[in-house]
This record gives sequence, structure tokens and C-alpha cells, in this order.
Amino acid sequence: MTELSHNSGRLQRKPSNWQSIGLVASVVIVCSLVFLWPKTNPEASFQRGLVALESRDVPALHRELQILRRYPKYEPQVQLLRGAVFLVGQDPQSALHEFDRCSVHPATRVYALTLAGEAFCRMDRSERAIGVLQQAIGFNPNYIPAHRALAIAYYDTGSHDLAIGELRKVAELDPTDHRPHRVLGTIHKSDGRYAEAVQDYRASLRLSPRQPTRQAVLLELSQSLARLRRYPEALKFLDQAQGSADIWGCRAGCEYHVGHKTAAREAAMKAVDLAPNHLEGLIWLGILELEAGRLVPAAQYLERAAKTHPRDATARKHLAAVYQRQGNKKAAQEQLNLIETHRNLQEKLTTLREQAEKRPQDASVRYELAETARELHLYRLAKTWYQAALTLNPQHQKAQQALATLPQPDKSPSTAAQLSQPLD
Repeated sequence: MTELSHNSGRLQRKPSNWQSIGLVASVVIVCSLVFLWPKTNPEASFQRGLVALESRDVPALHRELQILRRYPKYEPQVQLLRGAVFLVGQDPQSALHEFDRCSVHPATRVYALTLAGEAFCRMDRSERAIGVLQQAIGFNPNYIPAHRALAIAYYDTGSHDLAIGELRKVAELDPTDHRPHRVLGTIHKSDGRYAEAVQDYRASLRLSPRQPTRQAVLLELSQSLARLRRYPEALKFLDQAQGSADIWGCRAGCEYHVGHKTAAREAAMKAVDLAPNHLEGLIWLGILELEAGRLVPAAQYLERAAKTHPRDATARKHLAAVYQRQGNKKAAQEQLNLIETHRNLQEKLTTLREQAEKRPQDASVRYELAETARELHLYRLAKTWYQAALTLNPQHQKAQQALATLPQPDKSPSTAAQLSQPLD
């Protein structure tokens, strides 16, 4: 820059317009590079892709793929994200092809093995899933998605205790995540461990009071408390839930046991109004009519419950009591015989579950579990055990045939779906 002396001071010549423009342009370019650098940095792009994968954000995955394709050295990362797009798009076979290619690269190995495990789970190949997920954890023992996916794989093979161990690990690694506690509650409740279920449901709500599954957690928590005869506590959680047939049905039982029979009747009526064949609603209406000496409507409610829920022992027990009061001893005995059959099946189910835990590679015990669950009309549970048998023995023809003819399971969310719910 040209400088001129003037007396004892120093003066600078004013820059020309072109110099001013050039200076401004330089500042703009530098600022642009500063702000745009993260958008064009391949490593930053890959990290954003992993975040998009966790939230299953397909448009974001595509955006990061477009950036990474410009960098040949990032081909393994491109393969990983491309496989993730296939996986989210319900094409696990194509996803596995991509994951296999990038599983040998150190930067993508753990991610690829974990996602391959998820793909195998979706293809009902849980044993393969367990193998690759154990490899992923061997490379990175603290990688949460691998433990989460392994919990799903263990659950799908009927290894509840191993699934619980992995879920506890997830909760330990990320104490802020409500999802493992929610699933732990579901597993404990299905196994009849209601005290443990209550602890995990409450932990889930404490960590995420507004979680997407809040209504289901409040219901299952209240049901577990009711099984522990903690009725006032159950009612407090039911007060927080939105009205549904199941909520009103659970409330009917709790109100009855704390001596509020008018409130119990009102709740049972609301349950039946929302779902005409609601089991708990019908049972409590039948019980209340029986106690009031109105035997005909009591029998009608309970017969409807027994017809629409043929394996429920509670409905039949109270129906037998109605028939006894009516003097129809033969009909009462028939109901008691059916109850005994149901009790035997439940005991058999418990015994087989214990055997399955002790014999993790036995397909036959899982097939027998599925058949027993089917007899009890527990169709989702039956499906899980048929699939577990086929995972261990893909040639198990009886399991194949039974699975093909299984009635549609209930619509409650699967374990995988519960673990994949978005965080708050």
C-alpha cells in the first residue's frame, strides 16, 4: 500500500472503489467458506448421515449421500448410508449386500455389522443377527445401537433373560433413554414379574413424561399395579391417561376393589360402549349384576365375554358362579372343566418358557411353546415362538405350516417398534 509522509505524521492513501469491492468480496468468500465448510466436509457429512440414520430420516440420508459421492475415499461410508436407505425402505436383502461390502473397513465396520444384524432380524433370521451383533460389540463394547439390536434378536428367539441383560446395558450406557425401560416393562409384565415391570415403567415415564408411547405405558403400569393389588396407586396413573376401552376396563377393576362400585359400573359401561366385546368391561358388569342378584343380565354379560374370549378363565369362573346360583350344575361344571384346561395350558406355557431359556438352540421346545400359545389364543406370542423355531431350524415344516395359518396377531407394537420409537 502506498504511503505518504506529511510533517511528523503518516497518512494513508484512501483505497480505490475497486479495492473496496475486492476487500468486501474477500470477506464474503472467507465467511462463506467458514459457514459452508461443515456442509462440504465429508467427515461432517458422514456424521450427519449417522444422525439421520438413527432418526430414520430418509431425505437427510439422501442429501448426505449426494455429498459423500464426491469423495472417492469415502466409498465405504457411501455404501453404509446406501444400505441404510435400503433398510429403511424395507429391502433388507439389498441392504445386506451394501453392509457386507463396507464391513471390512475400520471406519464403517461396527455400523455395518449392527445394521446387518437389524436386517437379519427383519428377515426373521435372528441367529444370524445375534452372530453379527456380537461381532459388532466385540469391536466396540459401548456401541448402544448394537446392544439395542441384540436385545431384539434375543427376544425374538425367546431368550428373555439375555434380552433383559442387553436392555440393562443400553440403559446403563445412556441413562437418558426411556425406551429400554419401556421394553423391559413389557417383557417383565408378559412373564408375570409385575413388581419389576412397575419399576421399569415408572423409570420410562420419569425419563420421558411425554414419550410417544405414554398412553400404553400408563395402561400397562396400571395393569401391573392392579395385579399387585396396589389399586389406589393404579388409579392415580389411570387419571393421567386418555380414556380408552382398556383404560376404562382397568379402572373398573380398581374402583371395584377400593369399594367404589358405582364408579366401577360407570367405568365398565364406558369400556363396553367403546368396545362392545371388551373383556374387562363385560366381566365387571357381570360381577356387579351377580352381586345385585340380577342373574339373567349377569349371565348375558359373562356369556358374551366367554364367547368372544374363549380362553379367559376369569369370565368362566364367574359364569360358573352364575350357573350355580341358577341351579344349573351341569353348565357350571362345564365351565369349571374349561378353567382347569386353561390352567393346565398356562402351567405348560410357564414350564416350556423355562426350558427354552435353558436350551437356547432347541427348535422343538419353541415350536411346542408356539402351539401352546396358539391354544391360549395368544397369537402374537405364538408368532414369536414359531419364528424362533424356524430361526433355529429353517426346515421345520410344522412350524412353517402353522405360521402360515396363524390368525392375525393383535396390533400392539412389537419389541423392535418400541425400541425404535423416537426420543423426545
